[in-house]
Amino acid sequence: MTSFAKIGTCLIIFVSAHAMAGEGDWTLEKDEESIAVYTRAVPGWPVRQFRGVAEIEARIESLLALLDDNAACERWIHNCISSEAVELPDRYNKYSYIRNKAPWPVKKRDAILLTTVTVADDRVEITGTARPDYRPRERKFVRIPRQEIRWLLTPLNNGKVQVVFEGLFDPGGSVPNWAVNRTLIDTPFETLKDMREVVREPQYRDTVLQMEAQR
Repeated sequence: MTSFAKIGTCLIIFVSAHAMAGEGDWTLEKDEESIAVYTRAVPGWPVRQFRGVAEIEARIESLLALLDDNAACERWIHNCISSEAVELPDRYNKYSYIRNKAPWPVKKRDAILLTTVTVADDRVEITGTARPDYRPRERKFVRIPRQEIRWLLTPLNNGKVQVVFEGLFDPGGSVPNWAVNRTLIDTPFETLKDMREVVREPQYRDTVLQMEAQR
C-alpha cells in the first residue's frame, strides 16, 4: 500500500497550480494514439503553456500509485533523470527535487517543486509550483526558476480515467527555440503515452487506497 493510503504526497511530478489560468484559446498541436496535445500563450511567460489529454484504462488508485513512485520517474516522465522527496510538511504537501535531461548542447535542468494533492468526490487534482531557492544549486544543472504543472484525474463511466497534464515553465538560462518547442509537444505526449503502459504493471494495477474527499 502506498503513502496515498493516507493521501500522502510522495509525488514526483513537476506540478502546480493557480497561475495555470492562462489566457487565450488552446491550439491543437498533435492528436495521435488517442492523446491530444495543445498549447497556448500566457502573458508574462517566455514559452507557451502545454496541455495533454488522454483517456487511460486504469483505476484512479493505480494512477495515483504510479504518481507516488519516485523511483519510476525515469521510466515514464519524459526527460526525467531522477526524482526524490526532500521534505513532507504534512500529508497533503511535499517538496521534491527533480533532475531533467535536455537535448545537446542545452545544459540539463533541475527543479525544486512544492506539490499539493486535493481529493474531491469526483476527481483528484495534483498541483504545485517551483521553489528554486529551497535547496542549493548543483553545478551540473541549471535551476528552473519558474514552473507550474497540473495533473487532473477524473474517473469516467467507461472504466477509464481522463488524465489532463498541463505545464508552464521558464527554463532559465539560454535555450534555443527549437528545443523549447520540442519540449512543449514531446513532454505531455510521451509522458501520457508511457503512463498508459507503465500503470498496467501489477504493483500499480493492484494497488488498494483509502481516499477521502477533503472538506
